[in-house]
Amino acid sequence: HWSFTQFTPAGMEIHPNNLTERVYTVVTVFFAMITFSSFTGSITANMTALRRLTSEPAEQQKHLFDYFTESGISAELGARIWGYLKANHYAHRRQVMRKDIHVLRFLPPTLSCDLNEELYVPVVKHCPFFYYYGIMHYSGLCAVCDTVVSEAQLTLGERLFQTGAAADNMFFVTAGVMDYEHHDSRLSATVSHLQWVSEPVLWMKWYYCGTLSARTSCQVVLVNSKKFRSVVSEQVPVLPFVKAYVVGFRSWMIAGEANEASTWKTDVWLQTAQLRQIAMDTLSDEAEHHKTGVRLSWFRQHSISGTGSMQCQMHE
Repeated sequence: HWSFTQFTPAGMEIHPNNLTERVYTVVTVFFAMITFSSFTGSITANMTALRRLTSEPAEQQKHLFDYFTESGISAELGARIWGYLKANHYAHRRQVMRKDIHVLRFLPPTLSCDLNEELYVPVVKHCPFFYYYGIMHYSGLCAVCDTVVSEAQLTLGERLFQTGAAADNMFFVTAGVMDYEHHDSRLSATVSHLQWVSEPVLWMKWYYCGTLSARTSCQVVLVNSKKFRSVVSEQVPVLPFVKAYVVGFRSWMIAGEANEASTWKTDVWLQTAQLRQIAMDTLSDEAEHHKTGVRLSWFRQHSISGTGSMQCQMHE
């Protein structure tokens, strides 16, 4: 009880009676003062950080309601607008991205490559091409993620690209929801978590066919087309697979142009079954050409938390 009172602003009826006890008490009180101050300071710092995290929505809500009041907006409509913003904007808060952490610049190349592998392979593998490219040559996929891929963040309503602009990136949405608007209403679409846009830019000169804008706060992963072609061209073992996939992809586009009156003129190519079939046919053709078999059952999907990695064993 006496020890506890020395660490808090409390007291009790026990007091030092001689010099030794008084010295011991003074030392204990001094140590308790430092400890208690540190504990109080840490709580204050944490509370301040918590207020910073919640201050922006609260401040925006105040400004919004002040605006509604001055403009004569009804309380019912104001509540509906704030409910929508809270659910669709503040529900997708900005995450810390790699470029925000400056100390990561000091990582050696090997560690940096491993970090990019675990950051980006789980994202890009949802596109069938990258999935099967990883089967053929996992180290090549890691090289793509290490040197080609980057991140970006968009606020509510911000445009990622617009119609007619020269395309230079393929995009994967990693957080939030985006709206793709096309002059042909059949080709307008919603793009959400782990879906991708503008794959053709990797294979040909491409101009964006529509406008992609953020419905909520969003984060995207970018695959730069020029860097991608440079890196892939250096991966000689799988270059025939890439070339054959490009031929298959372009043939599919031409077939769409002939059969469906310009429905191929879109940036959203999410027909996963068809894309997977093109990649599998290409993979089978390459295996037959080299008289090898590809044991797909040995392939294990990449996992950040697990020890599995995307790889494929080629055997005679």
